[in-house]
Amino acid sequence: MQPLHLGPAPLPPSTPAPEGRFVELDDESHYRIDGVDALPPFLISLISASDHWLFVSSAGGLTAGRRDARGALFPYTTDDRVHDASGRRGPRTVLRVHRDGRVRLWEP
Repeated sequence: MQPLHLGPAPLPPSTPAPEGRFVELDDESHYRIDGVDALPPFLISLISASDHWLFVSSAGGLTAGRRDARGALFPYTTDDRVHDASGRRGPRTVLRVHRDGRVRLWEP
């Protein structure tokens, strides 16, 4: 099958369906999700032994603080808004990739 193009640019191949499994790494068991980029955004809660809290979106947005919502470092808001804040609050990775004589910007 020939690759599909949108204008002059080839479209990337479709992403496989997400699939989770346990893997061993350095004698420790970890859970791996292949095709995670095909999942809708999800919220991750990181816990602390103190009064800090952090909620991170798989899309990259985050909110964090101490004690309660009044102690937020970033706006304490609903999960859909944390997901939408990707690129404005939290980490963002953009790489300049040299390939096939072209320079492209790529966001993993």
